[in-house]
Amino acid sequence: MPHLHVAVIIPSTLEPKHLAHLTTCVKSIQEQSKVAKITTYIVSDKKPTQVIKKRFSTVIFVSAPSGFGFGELNNEAIQLLLHQPAKIDWVLLLNDDAWLRKDFIKRLASLSQQKQEKVDVYAPCIFEASNPQQIESFGVEYFRSGYAKNCRSEDIHTTLATAGCIAIRFSLIQKLTQQYGYFFNPLYFYYLEDVDLSLRICMMGGVIKKDRNLNVYHHGSLSSGGRKNRFALYHTYRNLLWVIICCWPVTVIFRNMFNILLVQVWLCLYGSVTNGMLTYPKIIGETTHMFPQLLRYRRKTLAGYSKTVRFSDLLAKYSFRTFHNRTVPAV
Repeated sequence: MPHLHVAVIIPSTLEPKHLAHLTTCVKSIQEQSKVAKITTYIVSDKKPTQVIKKRFSTVIFVSAPSGFGFGELNNEAIQLLLHQPAKIDWVLLLNDDAWLRKDFIKRLASLSQQKQEKVDVYAPCIFEASNPQQIESFGVEYFRSGYAKNCRSEDIHTTLATAGCIAIRFSLIQKLTQQYGYFFNPLYFYYLEDVDLSLRICMMGGVIKKDRNLNVYHHGSLSSGGRKNRFALYHTYRNLLWVIICCWPVTVIFRNMFNILLVQVWLCLYGSVTNGMLTYPKIIGETTHMFPQLLRYRRKTLAGYSKTVRFSDLLAKYSFRTFHNRTVPAV
């Protein structure tokens, strides 16, 4: 088995209440160091204390400017890797409230040996930490409305991947940064930056493949306050719209305008209930204010698309899928 070099990037707040999960995360990586050379990076906008440095003595800490979001934190670590002289084969992005199954790296090494097809990105099967039999995410289903949903089934076809845990060839990361000047689009701050990234990868001709035997366990949005907290919901609602602006070809937008408007109306109503009546007006106001920057990123994004890849092939045939697996057909 070839001796791979895997660089693992873990963004973290380094808050005391999260250190127990971060410890479990790092330990799950260290236990697999016999299979491949593994270098672990913890990136944070908070300076690690001496106690934390001692607790995680085997990792490399990457300091980021204060106030950086998820994409920006990962970008800081990616920039460090790009200037490393050592050869890196894979980069594994991993949330600090997740941990790897004990054979994860061995499985990745085995997949790397396969010659049948060149896979650029592997999307693992992520399970609920509190219920290890329940799939939390196995790829991302992307709808004709612009709605993105983590897939909770092995049987549903998906085209995109979540950044909660994702393995990416370093050569692809080099290609992405050369094309765009960045890895994650820094505009999004938190949430949906992985949808933008997946779209750019696919539209450049990259191959994303799910693997059922790459297994991870995840607590889910722990760092941002748990699932369905106001912070997570607001940025999800806003960034659903921003990804359409930044990534969708104009013909695809017009073709799916009814589907887009349908879900935007739903987000307006549901967001008013979960986050308050001013949620959607705030999204529209922020989008209007940021529109010139969104257009600049749109021009960059579309310039990297291959003419041989159809954007519409990345979209599911529905407008929406509910938590209970009911679908709303697209028009």
